[in-house]
Amino acid sequence: ANIVSENATMQVAGAFNAARSSSLQLSGAINIATDTADVQLSGAMNMAKENKVQISGAVNMAQESSVQLSGAVNIAPKSATTQITGAVNIAGKTNVQIAAVNIARHVKNLQLGVINIADSCSGIPLGLFSYVRSGYHRLEASIDESSFATIAYRSGVQRFHTFFEAGIATKQMPDRLFTWGYGFGTSLGKTPKLLVDFDLSVRQFASTHTFLQNGKQFKLYCGIDRKIASRLSVAVGVAYNMLVYKNSEANQQAYSSIAPYTLTNNISGSNTCLKSWIGGKVALRFL
Repeated sequence: ANIVSENATMQVAGAFNAARSSSLQLSGAINIATDTADVQLSGAMNMAKENKVQISGAVNMAQESSVQLSGAVNIAPKSATTQITGAVNIAGKTNVQIAAVNIARHVKNLQLGVINIADSCSGIPLGLFSYVRSGYHRLEASIDESSFATIAYRSGVQRFHTFFEAGIATKQMPDRLFTWGYGFGTSLGKTPKLLVDFDLSVRQFASTHTFLQNGKQFKLYCGIDRKIASRLSVAVGVAYNMLVYKNSEANQQAYSSIAPYTLTNNISGSNTCLKSWIGGKVALRFL
């Protein structure tokens, strides 16, 4: 253990370092600086009130920090310029967060992770799911040319958001088809009253008897979103669709009614069917 009450230019320990202020602390277990620490390197945990660089194999904690690099958790309640870890980042204000889960009050540039959560974001959150409290949120109810009634939830920011969807075929068929899917998109416009949407999504299908694992529908959508009330908008647009599935008697029966017509209808050498068509969508979106 190395302990300095006021200042320490360098501390090296296999277990524990503590200082009120420090320029460099190296430890195999824990570094603590109650005031400031320019650099902390540890195999387990770093703690400081203010710090420029924290590098740890497990946990970094600081009220304010320029850079936090760890294998598990980074925490900076006030601010952290850059946080990179394998599990969770938590910060007040931050420029960049990269982790499986990112949480911040305000993000200036980028959140990159599986789950991103922020109060506000002037940059872009990239992930499987992103929630920005003051950002872009839409609950959408739509119907398309294949008579699929779909519910979707869109979340993120206007410039980049993701959505999850689930639907059911409303027309009569031997086996009722259900869908679920995922997509991402952007909405362009200077005012939220009128936006231009671009989406890319993929759907998978299930019937009343079984999951249909060999078929997917890819959709590239372009449309407009017109706000008609304080918390309600109407979205209308066109989409280019591609339906890909393994050619079999069961699949032919299941997928035959999805495409209302075809621009292309081919079977490849790997016995894969590809159908394409242009369709559309009409939706109500609740803000």
